[in-house]
Amino acid sequence: MMNMNEDFPPNLTICDPRNRLFPTEWKESFFRRNFNGQKGGYVCPDCGRVFTGTSGLSFLEADHIVPFSRGGSTVWENLILRCKQCNIAKSDIAEQ
Repeated sequence: MMNMNEDFPPNLTICDPRNRLFPTEWKESFFRRNFNGQKGGYVCPDCGRVFTGTSGLSFLEADHIVPFSRGGSTVWENLILRCKQCNIAKSDIAEQ
C-alpha cells in the first residue's frame, strides 16, 4: 500500500520543486518503496495492473498528484507512478 506522507528518502538528491519533471532516481525509489509483495510488483493506482522489475518500471511514468499545471510542486509527497496508458487517459480527461 502506498504511503504518500512518508518522509523524503535520505539517499535521494533534492529536486527544485519548480521543476516540471521528477528525477529518474525518485521514480525508481518510489517503485521500490511501494512494491506490493502480495501482488508481486508495483500496482498502478488507476487500473490495478502489476508491474515488475526494470521492464515494468519502464511502463510507468512519474506524475504529480496535484497537477503541476494547477500549482502542484515537484516534491516527494506529490509523486505518484501511473502506467503510461492511465497517465495519458488522465491527461485527456483533465484537458476536457
